[in-house]
Amino acid sequence: MPKSPNSLSIGRQFGTIKIEHQLAAEAVVDYCERSAKWIFGVLTGNRLADRVIRALRRAGDKGISRTDITNRVLGKNYSAAVVTEILTEVRKEGYGLAKFRRRNLSFATLICYKFATVIL
Repeated sequence: MPKSPNSLSIGRQFGTIKIEHQLAAEAVVDYCERSAKWIFGVLTGNRLADRVIRALRRAGDKGISRTDITNRVLGKNYSAAVVTEILTEVRKEGYGLAKFRRRNLSFATLICYKFATVIL
């Protein structure tokens, strides 16, 4: 059996595993991991990032301001640097965040976040 650089021979009885087989298997594993996290409520493994994700889901298209994330979601207990780390963790876990500006009643500009993509 000729070997190509895009395949791995695992013996005559099993044939050859090609790159596309490996990629498909990785996609299935990724989908299963994300599904289990969604079903059981553990989204990132970081309890603070999970709280932010849940708040973003509840906020929907309206989004949630960074101030509300700090004060309401995290209870004013964390510094701006920690909030930035949490938002970075949310992005790193594959949750697309859209950052936008919104004016509140006093016409101050708030930095807000919402999901940029639908999460299945």
